[in-house]
Amino acid sequence: MLGLYLMLALAGWQPMAAQAPGRTELPPAVARQLAAGTAALHAGRLAEAIRDFRQAAAGAPRFAGAWNNLAAAQARAGQLAAARQSWRRALALAPRNAAIRLNLGVAEFRLKHFAAARHLLLQAARAQPRSYQAADLLGLSYFALNRYRSAARWLRRAWRLAPGNARTIYMLGQADLRRHDLPALKTDFARLMHAAPDSAEAHMMMAMAYDHAGREPLALLQLRAAEKRDPHFPGVHDDLGLAYWKLDHMSVARREFQQELSEFPRDYAANYFLGRLEIRAGQPAAALAPLRRAVAAGPRAYMPWLELGRAEMMLHHPRQALPPLRRAAGLRPDSVRAHFLLGTAYAQLGRAAAARRERLLAAAARHRSWQQFNHAARPQPHPR
Repeated sequence: MLGLYLMLALAGWQPMAAQAPGRTELPPAVARQLAAGTAALHAGRLAEAIRDFRQAAAGAPRFAGAWNNLAAAQARAGQLAAARQSWRRALALAPRNAAIRLNLGVAEFRLKHFAAARHLLLQAARAQPRSYQAADLLGLSYFALNRYRSAARWLRRAWRLAPGNARTIYMLGQADLRRHDLPALKTDFARLMHAAPDSAEAHMMMAMAYDHAGREPLALLQLRAAEKRDPHFPGVHDDLGLAYWKLDHMSVARREFQQELSEFPRDYAANYFLGRLEIRAGQPAAALAPLRRAVAAGPRAYMPWLELGRAEMMLHHPRQALPPLRRAAGLRPDSVRAHFLLGTAYAQLGRAAAARRERLLAAAARHRSWQQFNHAARPQPHPR
């Protein structure tokens, strides 16, 4: 679901066509091709624009503007990998051109290369301190990298540049929530209520507040209001599915997760919970595909790997269960369930020593968890 929130930033995005640096003299034929490509690009004739800009780049291979405009046409045609290569050529020729650097950063973001996007967008944001897009996408890149303090810093700058943008305030609230800054989260909530009180973002944030307060029916009402405002809002059907899950309305939860996947097939949360629903229904074979998509979307999340291993064990596939269970144990070394299931899989494969080791690890993890529980439950002396 979080990955889908990131893509909200790209709604309506169009790559910019940067001006050529300096006063480069172009051959007349190249100038005509650039003019023709620009006219075709503005008219939406993308194949024609790509052809004209490619010919211009071939005729003036050291002219950054030709490569930049070729990349812009390729990006609008959905050829993001090719656009990235063209923008790289343009940036190598004009390394001080902030617009080209920003375009390349946006392309890396759209390709979900968030570390590369962060590097480029940080430079673009510093070069263009009044650029909302640079600050916004930089904040979202940090968010995708789980660096929530930096995400909040840049999203807050983006909000200052566009105070009425509900989506930016919403994502700022998500960052503040994940860094447990409740005073900042309350401020975000107040700003969102002031800027767009009946927006999908506002209803989603209100649902989050009700859910954290344990008031699930009210959270469900807010989610339904968010869906009414924008039925295609990324994550709304994920959250509706979770709300119905908590109310034990599993058939409705299934429909909501399937609705999310009909629009966003690689969504992490919908795939994960749909897989869990299949396991709960005693259909481990049907759980494999959504759980595999979940681990592909969230490879550092522990639970999808564990559930994928559990589904393989339910299907009596101990050998196929080993890789996901090892990954789960690596991500959560104190997991009793991961080590126990690994021990069971090794035992079924006749690997007695490995099975014994995993069961000892499971017992040690269980002992530690009981120690922590007993320590937390022990009455503490009152301070004098």
